[in-house]
Amino acid sequence: KNKTLLGVYTCWEPDALDGIDEVYAESDGYDQTGRLIPYVIRDKDGKIRTTRMKDYENTDKYDNGIRKGEWYLLPRELKKECLIDPYPHSVREEVVWITSMVVPIINDNTFYGVVGVNMRLDFIQALTERAKGELYSEAGSIRIVSHKGILAASGDHPEYIGKHFKALKQDRDSEETIEQIRKGRENIRFDDKNVKVLVPIDIAKTGTPW
Repeated sequence: KNKTLLGVYTCWEPDALDGIDEVYAESDGYDQTGRLIPYVIRDKDGKIRTTRMKDYENTDKYDNGIRKGEWYLLPRELKKECLIDPYPHSVREEVVWITSMVVPIINDNTFYGVVGVNMRLDFIQALTERAKGELYSEAGSIRIVSHKGILAASGDHPEYIGKHFKALKQDRDSEETIEQIRKGRENIRFDDKNVKVLVPIDIAKTGTPW
């Protein structure tokens, strides 16, 4: 029912659910491992269908430095809720930028898998542009930067979404800015004729503010 969600999924460790992954290998909705990896999406006709997750063990990185399997690898490593930094995702032959909100499945400190949702960043971008229009008669600019410094939304330079914040080359103290973001600290600076305000966005129990 939530139209802002791109997809909902769960992904499990080998034989973690019932110990018979081999029975499901290569069957409809599964890959060659037989692991439980369903991805529920809305197709171009608006119908709900189930496909399968990919890249869950992929440590290769996108151009912005985020691992292709970050949505699975990070919660497995940290064993806590994770908000994944922006990364590209193919949707009906179109590449869009998304983020994932993922919760690990843990019992007796043993990691079994994850449950997560994917959201397109254009949803966040729309909120940013609307907020920009209400800020000092559009004289200001709003940007949302992820924990690792990836631009998730920008009211003035949407073409930079998915790139590292430093690519804008408009902040002489970009390293300091990113450090403040990672520490989740509110900060106010005066730079020439501008006032720069950093406000941390804390999501659930992730501990990785944007």
